[in-house]
Amino acid sequence: VGGKNSANTMRLARIASEVCRGPVQHVETETEINWETIANCKSVGITAGASTPNWMINRVVEHLKLLDQTKKKGIINRILSAFDMCSNLNIFVSFGAICVYYASCVLQQLRPEVHGALILFLYFFSMYLWNSLASIENTQHLDLSRYKFYHARKKALYVIAAITIVSILVISFLGSFESKYLFYLVLFAIALGSVYHLTIIPKFLLGITRYKSLKDIPTSRDLFVALSWAILITFVPQVINGSLVFRLPTWFCFLLVFILAFLRSLIFDLRDIEGDRIMGRETLVTIIGEGRVKKAINVIIIGSVVLLAICSLIFSTSMKLFPFSFQSNLFLLQIIPLLYLYFFMLWNKKNRVNRSVFFTLLADTQFFLSGACAWVGGMTLL
Repeated sequence: VGGKNSANTMRLARIASEVCRGPVQHVETETEINWETIANCKSVGITAGASTPNWMINRVVEHLKLLDQTKKKGIINRILSAFDMCSNLNIFVSFGAICVYYASCVLQQLRPEVHGALILFLYFFSMYLWNSLASIENTQHLDLSRYKFYHARKKALYVIAAITIVSILVISFLGSFESKYLFYLVLFAIALGSVYHLTIIPKFLLGITRYKSLKDIPTSRDLFVALSWAILITFVPQVINGSLVFRLPTWFCFLLVFILAFLRSLIFDLRDIEGDRIMGRETLVTIIGEGRVKKAINVIIIGSVVLLAICSLIFSTSMKLFPFSFQSNLFLLQIIPLLYLYFFMLWNKKNRVNRSVFFTLLADTQFFLSGACAWVGGMTLL
């Protein structure tokens, strides 16, 4: 991989042709790959000239994986294609929202409702889809497979996003007969999520600030995503059950959900650091550096574990304020998703997960674990 006029890359290609038994290709971009000559190879070696940027090499790697998946037929490839589609449509993280919703209900001693889970699934599905479509050109530097998926189905995906948003409003309106707050809470969240990429700063203010939209504000995506998770997943169970109260369990639950969502965003920013730098996106990783963010993640995880331990201690010693003695164990079990994230960061320090879909699935496992721990905690009470 490298420039066609690069002396280093041209010499590297000649050396490879002399020592390799298989076919050798010198490409500048992924579009120049001749698939037919390597279709039957069991393995492909990729190297590059010294001046070739990493993002160009990664695009070739991602394109080869995409060709291997789409050009070859078989059960395994069909399964991988299905997983890729679920990842591209953000199905995993949307199901993760259902799991965290269940955990929120259990932690706050509220009854989980089907339409509450459905609203949250559809909300995160539509908002992630909508914002992915709005920033589709950025995606080509982050995930080539996702970019091609969105680019080929752009109109259909816009229609799906619009239908999903309307469905959320209908479901929340019908469910608002139990509580007048549900529809307004969902409507507010949809409005904020929809305008994230839109230019909302008037022209006469552009001389004062260089930010034209919310997405231009440094680190805004990570914070806004985490806040939307925390607000909706904490308070939707409350408004569905006809009340809106602010007790200690409410705030502890809010912090837990915020931390889980914020850590997920940071993990994806670490993965996408090169693409973000190319596109000029100011994430926490591009601002303070990869090493510092990794240290910050460890500090957040350790601090969260200590916080959950304190929660458990409070609920076990304040029986007069909180009659549910099992709340201490419920919060203590939520340490498991955080420990999982800690070990996931250690294991994936050198990007051992090559396929994007598996990275996404493993990063979202924290949400599934949160719901599973809440379910186990609830079962021990029966």
